[in-house]
Amino acid sequence: MLSTKRSKSCLLFVSLVVIFVWLFPVQSDAQHTYKAEEELRIGTFDGEFEYVFAEISDLAAGANGTFFVADSPAGKPVVRMFDSKGSFVKYVGREGRGPGEYERIGGVGSFPDGRLAIWDIGNQRINLYESNGEYIESFFAGSGLFTSYKTFEVDHDGNFYVKTMFFDGDNPQNNTNPPSAWFKYSPQGQLVDTVHVPRSVSNFPEAFVIFTPAGGGYPFNTRIIENFSPSGHVITAINNRYEINLHKKGRRLTIEYEYSPLKVTADEEELWMDFKRGFTSAGYSVESSIPNVKPPFKEILTDSQGRIWVWRYTKSQPVAGGIFPDKVKIWEPPVFDVFNPDGSFYGEVSLPMGAVFLEAKGDKVWAVLTDEDQVEYVVRYKLVEE
Repeated sequence: MLSTKRSKSCLLFVSLVVIFVWLFPVQSDAQHTYKAEEELRIGTFDGEFEYVFAEISDLAAGANGTFFVADSPAGKPVVRMFDSKGSFVKYVGREGRGPGEYERIGGVGSFPDGRLAIWDIGNQRINLYESNGEYIESFFAGSGLFTSYKTFEVDHDGNFYVKTMFFDGDNPQNNTNPPSAWFKYSPQGQLVDTVHVPRSVSNFPEAFVIFTPAGGGYPFNTRIIENFSPSGHVITAINNRYEINLHKKGRRLTIEYEYSPLKVTADEEELWMDFKRGFTSAGYSVESSIPNVKPPFKEILTDSQGRIWVWRYTKSQPVAGGIFPDKVKIWEPPVFDVFNPDGSFYGEVSLPMGAVFLEAKGDKVWAVLTDEDQVEYVVRYKLVEE
């Protein structure tokens, strides 16, 4: 298993807070390695419409193995409910402005008891549904952000979070990296807190990104990475070092992990230089360069249990056509270092080439796979320790 909100003036209260930093270096004897074994796949090109996926954006794991898939076939938002065996159960809500309807889905999230929440960016509200998909209620939750990045989360206590950014209307030149925060709404829909994202004092050149059905790719650039945990706190990192900060109330927990830096190979450098030439020839300004060594990781994700999935940079492997553009001859298989919510190490998880992580719960992982005909599938894997 991203969002923002319109800027409002606010009163700033400043207090002195003592920050405790906990470090969790991972020892070599604590290693656990898991492979993902496929146990369920749903999707079709020309079969029943309930199983035709087009632009899967999110997935929530429900109760008793059920799961909910947010998709946009032909640009129309839909949420489908499936049982533990992958059989279609029902549509949850529908497009519109009425009760239980939605105009644009910014994210979905589930409660431990299986109830579902849909973040409707179009109507700026959160819709709640029973574990069987029946509509309960809605409440306003303004954000102002209309983006494909993560802007929604449900925590373990039933609170909701939507992301916002505070843009400077008087000085637009200051909006390259505007301050951001997460608005916290209670289970009853009341705005109860604003969780601010700590700002980095570092600035790095913006880099281009290549989107493929196997996920986004960056030219091994240093990035400021941010996410939000269903445990109710912000996660930040700068990926030029393996250090991940969990900003919990009154303290900061820091995860540090030893890793072996990987050199950028000549083939990888040529691939990304080719992409860079394509961007510059199209008139775009590209300041970032291709480094000699890869950063430790490219992205930080979270699952419904609050585990932290650190998407590592790995050694590229040859690929031949299929879901990759013609010029892509090599790509990196998805490998994650997974940490428990308390910062302890869970294990290393490898997914098949091309699998894009959506959600995880227990030893189950859901991902999107796209075949050579551009057909999308929802795949559920079981983690098996090697």
